[in-house]
Amino acid sequence: MNMRLKLSAGLILGVAFLLPQYTCSAYRDPAGKIVPSIPAGANARQYFPFRKPHYAWEFVEFRDPASLIVPAAFLWPIPLLVFSATIRSQPARWLLWLLEPFCLAGSVYVIGMVSDVAWVSGAHRAGGAYVAFAGAGIYGAAWLKELWSRWHGSSAQHDTRIGGAA
Repeated sequence: MNMRLKLSAGLILGVAFLLPQYTCSAYRDPAGKIVPSIPAGANARQYFPFRKPHYAWEFVEFRDPASLIVPAAFLWPIPLLVFSATIRSQPARWLLWLLEPFCLAGSVYVIGMVSDVAWVSGAHRAGGAYVAFAGAGIYGAAWLKELWSRWHGSSAQHDTRIGGAA
């Protein structure tokens, strides 16, 4: 059950990568050009307000390997869960399980930085960031449930196969 919940949370994080992380307010002038504000002395009725969405993948530059941390923050759960479900070594599974909260904390930090709009005038955090935070929260809750069951010795609760216990 927990593996399915974690897989669902990982898919939610993956979908959030495709959604807008923040939006900026801007105006379109009579010529169709985008301007951040209405110029002084201009007729305000000729300017049309709109919100421009910004996505997490806009931060990725393949010439800069460090920028690949952004998609990794959204997409790490799926390969990690598939890999942990396919390996046979119990110590390796346990090590991957211990790695999960650190990956999750890194994800929350990166998503927060990508969607932080304090540095952009007229910007607002968008729905994609909230979806990503929800996915991370679900994943964290599932991991804590596994921790609780491991601590209290219920081995059936932390089966690491994707389908759960057969």
